[in-house]
Amino acid sequence: SDNELRTFVRDRDAEKPLDLDSSGAHFGLIDILSSEFPEAKFILTLRNVYSWLNSCVGKLYGDFVGGWKSRVGELANRLECLPDYSFVLNDRDGYKICIEQMMKTWTGVNRSIIHWVPPERLLIVNTETLSRSLDEIAAFCGIGGELLDNCHSNPGLAVNYLSCFDANRLEVLVGRHCSALMSEQYPAYTLVSHMNREWSAAPPPCPSLLRYFSLEELHPMATGADAAG
Repeated sequence: SDNELRTFVRDRDAEKPLDLDSSGAHFGLIDILSSEFPEAKFILTLRNVYSWLNSCVGKLYGDFVGGWKSRVGELANRLECLPDYSFVLNDRDGYKICIEQMMKTWTGVNRSIIHWVPPERLLIVNTETLSRSLDEIAAFCGIGGELLDNCHSNPGLAVNYLSCFDANRLEVLVGRHCSALMSEQYPAYTLVSHMNREWSAAPPPCPSLLRYFSLEELHPMATGADAAG
């Protein structure tokens, strides 16, 4: 219940007080966090939808190939953002990860954060400019810039997983679900921008990747002999 969640975040904060609490899972509690801690400030690191999708597909593909059940992929597949910026989980167990559904998740989660946090307490930083935004972040937090470090501790190979999907349909779906937020935050970034990046490694064979992903319709995940084929 709402009261239980409020008690949870209060108890958690009391047991482990942090100067900075960084977690992608905060989106599900953002209304409660914003109201329970009225002096807290929030930084939303927002990645463009193409790069975000590409990164998610790569991570989830690695999970599937490694034989692990991807709970993050299952969450993205099931999550629906309602008009009041609350979330519900639909029953989509056993289905391929749907790229269109992930686009809806990207928009819904980011829009929910922007809705619930007052603008004077929210700083939106584009992920691509994060390392160049330290002074802005320090000023927002009220600290000295020398306290921030722009070390990138988890870089990986640059692989264009989105090349396995129909580019025209990708553009149509992004226009349908993400165009307004992309226009606000990434007005010059397009699928062509994504495709023309420098890539350090080739994507996996597309038939192998498409075993686990669908573009715009939910399809059952192949199992057993079908998956091995």
